[in-house]
Amino acid sequence: MFVAVARAADPLESALPTRMPAVGAWAEPALLPQILLKEGGARPADAVRQVLTVLALSRPAISTPASTS
Repeated sequence: MFVAVARAADPLESALPTRMPAVGAWAEPALLPQILLKEGGARPADAVRQVLTVLALSRPAISTPASTS
């Protein structure tokens, strides 16, 4: 019960869409520039896919609970 109440009160949880956006086939990590790490190396393909999903969720000039904290 407590977890359900806590999740309902989480502004980030309520900001997510009911269905996650699909990232197009054009966004194949191997075809895109690498996301380089400060420590050296680059993000693996799975992490790049997650970044692309987050970018697909975002909209320009719209603030979210995460961007205002």
